[in-house]
Amino acid sequence: MRQRDVRIPGDGRSADDGAGQHDLPLRGALCFLLAALVSCGRAQPPSVLLVTIDTWRWDHVGAAGRGKVATPNLDRLAREGTYFPRVQSTCPLTTPAHATILTGLTPRAHGIHDNQHFALSASSVTLAERFRGAGYDTAAFVSGAPLRRAYGLDRGFDTYDDQGFKTSARDPSSPPSRKGEETASRARAWLAAHAGGRVFLWVHFYDPHEPYEPSYAAEIAEVDARLGALLEGLPGRWIVAVTGDHGEALGDHGERTHGVLLYGATMDVPLIVSPAIPGARSDAPAGLVDVAPTLAEMAGLPPHACDGRSLVGGPSQERWLDGEGAYPRTGYGLNAAHLLRRGSMVYVDHGIPEAYDLARDPDELHDLAGSVGAFVAQAEARQREIFAGEDALLTPTLSLAQEDLDALRSLGYAGGRRPAAPAQRVDLRRFVLDLEGLSAARALVAAGRHADAIAAYDAFLRAYPESSLAEQERGGSLVAAGRLDEAARAFSRALSLDPADAVSALNLGNLALVRGDVAGAERMYRASLAIEEGSPEAHLNLALLYLYKLGRPDDARPHLQRFLALAPEDPEAGKVRSLLEAR
Repeated sequence: MRQRDVRIPGDGRSADDGAGQHDLPLRGALCFLLAALVSCGRAQPPSVLLVTIDTWRWDHVGAAGRGKVATPNLDRLAREGTYFPRVQSTCPLTTPAHATILTGLTPRAHGIHDNQHFALSASSVTLAERFRGAGYDTAAFVSGAPLRRAYGLDRGFDTYDDQGFKTSARDPSSPPSRKGEETASRARAWLAAHAGGRVFLWVHFYDPHEPYEPSYAAEIAEVDARLGALLEGLPGRWIVAVTGDHGEALGDHGERTHGVLLYGATMDVPLIVSPAIPGARSDAPAGLVDVAPTLAEMAGLPPHACDGRSLVGGPSQERWLDGEGAYPRTGYGLNAAHLLRRGSMVYVDHGIPEAYDLARDPDELHDLAGSVGAFVAQAEARQREIFAGEDALLTPTLSLAQEDLDALRSLGYAGGRRPAAPAQRVDLRRFVLDLEGLSAARALVAAGRHADAIAAYDAFLRAYPESSLAEQERGGSLVAAGRLDEAARAFSRALSLDPADAVSALNLGNLALVRGDVAGAERMYRASLAIEEGSPEAHLNLALLYLYKLGRPDDARPHLQRFLALAPEDPEAGKVRSLLEAR
């Protein structure tokens, strides 16, 4: 049977299997024609290219003037269009931030709060749906597992390419992904097949995400080169928008990567739009919520209700922008983080309120909370209004098979939400320092030192006992160490802490099968699919169980078919097709 995160001894099946820069010219005539087209509002709107660069920190582009990295293609696009140096994300995680880019909604509205537990709400309307409704061909080429179609971000796309992801050998705990070169190649092939048509194309680059190869800045430079080649090959008239989903702390404020703290290092990203946005003010506060309405207006689509505003004509200086960090709550049982910004003033609550003036202190080194009491009071009032009842919003929504939730309930689990126990209240600035203990445990896992990794997980769990994620990872190391009974208890506890933990449910099914408990394995595979219907691993394992252990080929067939629909390029896909043909 195939599993995610752990290997069952004796099983025999394997788990998921310095950059050059090209100064490629962008065509000035193209930009001129686009500007005329947008300003005159002619009947034939241009095609639209949306490029998102995962983990793209605001100061890592040449146009920022910080000297962090050379990005000639991005810089040229910025000169010929409109460049917003610091656009605020809604969340420092890939899935929710991209949901915001595609809908113009905050996580409270689109319903995705982390990379694991949530699917796009049924009421959310995506850019792809709007463009397809206007007669465009729509396609997306994404590069990382947090954007796979299970989360609902494929809505409205005729083509949604989320295949060929692999886990990094350097960091097995990182999400599976593929290099930007492969993603760009697939996008170019699709463009060639749709030459002459009106298209909305989204291309996502994951390269800057940890682990860096060889460095964070080099990954940005590599994406710049890939982007240059992609832009050079565009046929006809285009609007091009390039932005990030969130940044990367790189050690600022004690955080190594991203996901917990809400400082500008992880919450602010560049935004470049070409041709220039008519009337835009690049010094005015802007957020990722503004990307969707801006592209829609520039392309001539009618406005629709969302949380953002079109940047055409420029946003108000007095607007409030907000952001959230629910991952400490959903992954570790801690308090969530909140961010509110008005003008250059930022209020952030990591358990203790802070305030900064980005105009004078862009790196947020001097906390002004004690001297700007009026601003803090206004921000706190807005925080109470916006985030009231937050725990109710954090009920996982990824499940697509409601009837199968009975499988969880029959096993004594709550069936889809974290228990209602109060959050463990901590200063998240201290927590990110303690997270290094979890990072150390993961490094030990990668090195095959599972006994030492288990000890590191134990130490972390003593400080943060409600961490379902740490307990889940600890279970994987216990399996690798051959301590299967302890592993089952670890996965069971992880699932009790977080009944939306599809990975632990899947691994409990694998362990049940090792013990010869076929009925228990079926229940847990079904439970895993009740939580995350879009899991290829769970569909394949359940199908093979039906075929080879229970003799139920008719029950196996739909799961084999679903596996192929979800993962047509998986290394096992050929064998699965042969099975279906033979039967």
